[in-house]
Amino acid sequence: MSQSHFRYHNQPITQQLIADIAGLLDAHNIPGVLWGNSMLIVHGVPSFTEDISFIVPDQAVPTATSTLRQAGFKCCTLGHKCRFAYDTVEFITSPPPSAHFHMTGHNVVKLFEKSETLSTVANFSASPNAAPSAQIILASDLNHLPRYEPDLGEGAFPQDLHPVRVPSAHCLVETYSTLMLRDWTNDYGTFWMSMLAYIMTYVAGKGKLDLQQVEPQRRKFFVDMRAGKIGTAQAVKNLRQALEAGPISTLAHTKAEPKAQ
Repeated sequence: MSQSHFRYHNQPITQQLIADIAGLLDAHNIPGVLWGNSMLIVHGVPSFTEDISFIVPDQAVPTATSTLRQAGFKCCTLGHKCRFAYDTVEFITSPPPSAHFHMTGHNVVKLFEKSETLSTVANFSASPNAAPSAQIILASDLNHLPRYEPDLGEGAFPQDLHPVRVPSAHCLVETYSTLMLRDWTNDYGTFWMSMLAYIMTYVAGKGKLDLQQVEPQRRKFFVDMRAGKIGTAQAVKNLRQALEAGPISTLAHTKAEPKAQ
């Protein structure tokens, strides 16, 4: 079946469904990168899978929303007021998506704007045959992703599924630290710190994270935090000062979004 003809009929969340959605977006020339819990599982992080999240270019959100709706996903009209729009880690809440769609049970599909997530990553191609970059790799890449291990995430996707793009491990270190700094003074900074903690706990030391590719100041922050050499507040302060003192500030700014009531 052509990916452009994919229809959602209450399928459970599986690697196949994730690949089908990626193929649907590709068929409509919408470049998407897997995000959220489903992406962490690919990196070997044990996580509940109640969402399939994709990052798309900001200008592609309306087209992606229409495409998913036409494929049978129910677009939520509550927006940021819907409690299922948010991820929660030990009562720490994530920023909301630009749009989300309800599936069976509590499961949702989410769309995030690139500028609000992967702002430091170069534009990615809509072609599934495009060569992976150092920052964006394929979910089937066993050179950069783990195989399945019991009690951990599922790891890399099978080679026979439609290609799915994911951030590389070192890209996640840079991205999460950037988002943490951006949101440190609002409700979301600690969420991004918890995502970094997952990388420290489940990804670092497994041979799939090349810290030499991480920007030096962020690398020092990550190494010091993982080793417990410094408290979080001081480490965040040091990182912010180091980046602001650089030739070009890489600190992003966020939109003030309301949380679910």
